[in-house]
Amino acid sequence: MPIARMAYLAGAVLMFGFLASDALLDLSVVSRTLPVRAVASAAFLALYYFSRAKDAALRLNMLNLLASLIAGVGVSVVLAMLPQGFAHGVAGLNMVVFAAVAVTPSWRQTLNGGLVVLGVANALLALTSQGWFSFGQLNIYLVPSLALATLLSYLLQARHLRAYALEAELERRATTDVLTGVANRRHFSETAEREIDRARRYGNKLSLLMLDIDHFKRINDTYGHAVGDEVLKKLPGVVQPLLRKLDFMGRLGGEEFAIVLVETDGEGAAVVAERLRKGLAAVEVRALGVQLHFTVSIGCTEVRVNEQAEDLKRALERADEALYKAKDSGRNRVVVG
Repeated sequence: MPIARMAYLAGAVLMFGFLASDALLDLSVVSRTLPVRAVASAAFLALYYFSRAKDAALRLNMLNLLASLIAGVGVSVVLAMLPQGFAHGVAGLNMVVFAAVAVTPSWRQTLNGGLVVLGVANALLALTSQGWFSFGQLNIYLVPSLALATLLSYLLQARHLRAYALEAELERRATTDVLTGVANRRHFSETAEREIDRARRYGNKLSLLMLDIDHFKRINDTYGHAVGDEVLKKLPGVVQPLLRKLDFMGRLGGEEFAIVLVETDGEGAAVVAERLRKGLAAVEVRALGVQLHFTVSIGCTEVRVNEQAEDLKRALERADEALYKAKDSGRNRVVVG
């Protein structure tokens, strides 16, 4: 059973356990605490039920609503019972402490909130001159509640962190090129299409670059694929520091990469491309006892965001044509298309 549902069931069971404790300590208070215990148990059982909902939005909304209800009813009970003796408001305080499990993202926050409740409760008992029996009755309930709530919150947090880490890793694998660490073709295309839509909506400039490593097949044939892989990994490490955080790079396949230059026209794209070309030509790759330099050819184009027929495919085709011209005219150069 998931930890969250265990927490809600534990809350319901604990409320019934407190009812039995009421009877053992002071049978006369059972009639007054029974409604509170019943409401709390019903609320925790409802939390358990809605935690099983498959619809994430519905589950989150209902859990937050019910957790708030538990906390709210608990505070109301405490305030209502204060004039009649603070010990009778313990049931409401239990509800406040346990609601923290559902509404706080951290076990430390649950512990801190519970300690505040515990401290205020004991302070109020002292201020209202309650006897030692009332202090004992209060802490017999609240200390175990706080300990269990903190433990459950810790388990929930650990479980959620593991789930988040797994989800982040799956997302990274689905969107990232394994070898180079930049976006894969699918993720690059999705991001580029969103940037085209945004540029069209706000009337901004947008440009694309396509980079291809010159004579990459010769590198593989001469030095081996392991060295070729090192060249591929080296390229993003040189290029990305020369780009802005707004810009976006991806590997389209093989030795071919593409870059989206946000808020950049054709002239600006050519300047950036030339800077990248020079930066890459100056880099030396050292791998497996081999030292080599490599160059790239770059085709760049401004995306025609004012034309309704323009899309990512058309823009990439123009950039690819410019790249072909760069390679056909001698390589290691930039051509604007």
